Amino acid sequence: MKTQRQVFIGGFVLAVMLMLLLSRCPGAQAQTADRNVAMTVTVDSHKNQAPPAVAKDEVLVHHQKERLQVVDWKPASGPLNFYILLDDGLDSSAGSYLSEITTFIHALPAQTRVAVGYASNGTVSVAQDFTEDKDAAAKALRIPRGSFGVASPFLALNDLVKRFPDVPERREILFISSGFDAMGGNDLNNPYVSTAIDNAQRRNIQVYSVYAAAASHRGRHFFAVSMAQSNLAKVADETGGDSFYMGSDSPVSFRPFLDELLQALSHQYVLQVAVPEGRKASWANLKISSEATGVEFDYASRVWVP
Repeated sequence: MKTQRQVFIGGFVLAVMLMLLLSRCPGAQAQTADRNVAMTVTVDSHKNQAPPAVAKDEVLVHHQKERLQVVDWKPASGPLNFYILLDDGLDSSAGSYLSEITTFIHALPAQTRVAVGYASNGTVSVAQDFTEDKDAAAKALRIPRGSFGVASPFLALNDLVKRFPDVPERREILFISSGFDAMGGNDLNNPYVSTAIDNAQRRNIQVYSVYAAAASHRGRHFFAVSMAQSNLAKVADETGGDSFYMGSDSPVSFRPFLDELLQALSHQYVLQVAVPEGRKASWANLKISSEATGVEFDYASRVWVP
C-alpha cells in the first residue's frame, strides 16, 4: 500500500510539473483573439478635388507595425445623427451666420437626424432634439446670448458626447465656439479638452469645429484666441473631424466651411478592423493608408478596444 501511495504521489507531482512547464512555453499558450472595432473614416483628396471611390482591398490598416485584417469597408450611406452645438458665449454678431446654418441643415443627407443645442455653463441646453424635420431644426436656431460663464465650453461638449444616443449609425457634432476657456489653463494640456476627446473617441463620435469670436473681451486677446483655436483644432483632429477658422477674428461667412463639411460627410466610410485583443480593455493607435494614389484619410487618432 505504501509503495502504491508513493507511486501515485510521484505521478501526481510529475503531472503538475509537466503542466507548469507547458504553460510557460510560448507555443502552448492560446492565441490572442481579435476584436472587431468599427470607426468612421473620411476620404480626403490631396488636390482639393472630390476623392475617388476607395475599394476595401485598397485600404491598409496597421497597429504597432503589424498589418491588421480589414473585416469590412463600406460607404457610410445610412442614417446620420448630426448635432449642431452653438456656444452661447459667442458675440451676438454670430446671428449673421444663422441663415447659412439653415441652408446647411437643409443640404444635409436625406437620412439625417438633426439636433440643435446651446453650450452654456458647462452643460447643453437642448433647443431641438434629434429630428428628421429639417424645418423644425432650423427654427430652433437663435442668436447666441453672448453670456460669459466661467465654465469651459469643452465641459459642455463633453456633456453632449456623454448624452449622445447610443446608436450604431454615424454620430457627428458641429461645434461652433470661440473655444475660450478661462478654466482650462494657458497651455495645450487642457483637461477638459482631453476628457472630451477621450469620450468622443470611445464612442466613435466625430467633432467638427468652427471658430467665431467670443462676446467677452478676455477671449479676444491674441494669445487667448490662439490657444482657443488650437484647442478646437485638437478636438477635431483627434476625433477624426476637421476645424475651420480664418485668422483671429470671426470669418465673414461660414459658407465655405459648411460646404467643405458637406463634402466630407458625403465621402465617409465605415471601417471594421480586427484588432488583437489584450488581457484588458485598452486604446489602439491605428495607422490607415491606401494604395490608391492622391487619397488620404481623416480618422480618430486612436480607438477604444473594449
